[in-house]
Amino acid sequence: MSEKKRNPLFDILNIICTKEYTWETLPEEYKLAYSQFMINRFLSSYDYLMPLLDEVTTKHLTDEQHFTLLYTWVKHTKHYFNYNAYKAEKTDPDLITALKKEYKINNREAERYNELLNDAQRKFLLDKWADYIKYVKSSI
Repeated sequence: MSEKKRNPLFDILNIICTKEYTWETLPEEYKLAYSQFMINRFLSSYDYLMPLLDEVTTKHLTDEQHFTLLYTWVKHTKHYFNYNAYKAEKTDPDLITALKKEYKINNREAERYNELLNDAQRKFLLDKWADYIKYVKSSI
């Protein structure tokens, strides 16, 4: 039976939070799998780290510098990351169509715009483009 390959991302996050290793003693497989983007993404679930992560993302740090900075700043405690916070709920396809027509954008941009809108704005766009969605889009 083949063993399922583990993703070292969560091990790296644990190491940063528990101060288990320094960069020099970090296993080579973790150094190779190190992803600043993904680590920032999970650590951003903690409000106290947001100013630091905001600043870190604008700098061009090596993985070693990034690790060392976070290793120094993250509280020495066990962190529990809210993985569900990163699961996006399904977007209404009619709303995406309305956004595309309103702003003359593609699907990906419409998904991003949707994240910025409140419910009243979404309803306004759906109402505005209701006839187009009902008659034109359905006939395509």
